[in-house]
Amino acid sequence: VRKQSKMASSEQQKQSQSELSDSLLQQLRENALIAFAQQTTAHGLVRLTQGSGLRRLIWALAIVGACIGFSVHLAELAQRYLSYPVSTEFSNEGADFKFPTVTICPTNFITYYSPDIVSNFTVSGLGDMIFDIPRMYHLLQQADWNVSMPVQAYSSYQDGKLALRALAYRQMLFQQPYETVIYCRYNSELCSFKNFTIYKDESRFLCMSFNPTNRTLVRSGEGNGLYLVLFNYGKTFLTEEEQIDNVPGFRVALHEKGFKADLNSGFTVPFGYKTSAEVTVRTDTKLNREAAPCSDVLPNASYTVDFSWPDGFENQSFFGSTRDCITRLMQEEFKATCSCLGTHLALPSDLMSDTGVCHSLPEELFFFDIFYKTNEYKLREYKITNSTWEWISLASYLLSNWQVYNATANMIACYRRVRYRQETQGVATTRCPVRCSNTRYG
Repeated sequence: VRKQSKMASSEQQKQSQSELSDSLLQQLRENALIAFAQQTTAHGLVRLTQGSGLRRLIWALAIVGACIGFSVHLAELAQRYLSYPVSTEFSNEGADFKFPTVTICPTNFITYYSPDIVSNFTVSGLGDMIFDIPRMYHLLQQADWNVSMPVQAYSSYQDGKLALRALAYRQMLFQQPYETVIYCRYNSELCSFKNFTIYKDESRFLCMSFNPTNRTLVRSGEGNGLYLVLFNYGKTFLTEEEQIDNVPGFRVALHEKGFKADLNSGFTVPFGYKTSAEVTVRTDTKLNREAAPCSDVLPNASYTVDFSWPDGFENQSFFGSTRDCITRLMQEEFKATCSCLGTHLALPSDLMSDTGVCHSLPEELFFFDIFYKTNEYKLREYKITNSTWEWISLASYLLSNWQVYNATANMIACYRRVRYRQETQGVATTRCPVRCSNTRYG
């Protein structure tokens, strides 16, 4: 019994010494923290050792919040350093301002009705085709051909207009610069239509660009840059839908010299009104980093601007931009998915060498009149003239050449699906190179 009592006393003594050692160690830690909090120059830590428990708790929460805020800010700075910082400069006057290239397109793209188009088929004017070809596209896209057709196939008008790119430049159908420019003054000196060059746009057809040799203005202000009095042919050959959606006049785009004009980012000058535009320039400069590289010069972009003539295409080259890369990616998707190129987009010349446009049609169709008549069932149907000028049903004509027009229908259906996807979902641009310096005019 005595031996067991000694053993128990020894164990209690060891436990007591261990507890004392832990207590001393804890006390030393607290004293060290208190000493650090009282002697450090960091604001607020000393408050953790003073006052009531509630007060110390509030200060502790404040310090924790400050640490979290510092961490978030540090993370944002690190992300900014690893990202693609941009330096933006604005200018609208002074020595640094360079006057842009000005591209002008009439909104009524077809001016002349009477000139005939060169073809091996029956001679006809483009004015008829504006109304005829959409009717064919409308019928092709209907599930039921035994219903009454609309007089004007508005839903297919854009398809018909894009198809006309195949014939548009075979004759002088458009207003020329010498007809358009009545008066021209730039930088306080007279100019003329000779200072304009022809530009062929994918959706607005024949346009003209003003490219001044001296881009530094003597004086700024209204009327001191480029002052123009332009003529617009009043009797246009717009469809009824175009007359509603388009204001007669001109579409104007400002851009750097040598780069392709983007008419979608321009502004409209209505017919019969004086329009003044203050030009500002915005320069975005990016840093070239390994994680996000950029280049001072991008590869040139070459486009087929005129494929009207069967014996040769007209190509034009522009300085490359990120927008050109995006256009190419979109066209590559059209080519891979539909085996054709999007007719509403610029056409890269190398892709056009082995691929046609999605709105390609047999040439004979353009030169046959397509009209509407009421049949014996009181339904409006489309009629077409054949080679002997006899009226036959457009449906019968298409069915008799179904191998060709079935492929046309499938191609247009595919074109519309891809275009809708691109317009709603966009295109991945990670593969596109970026210029280190971009200048935009507005």
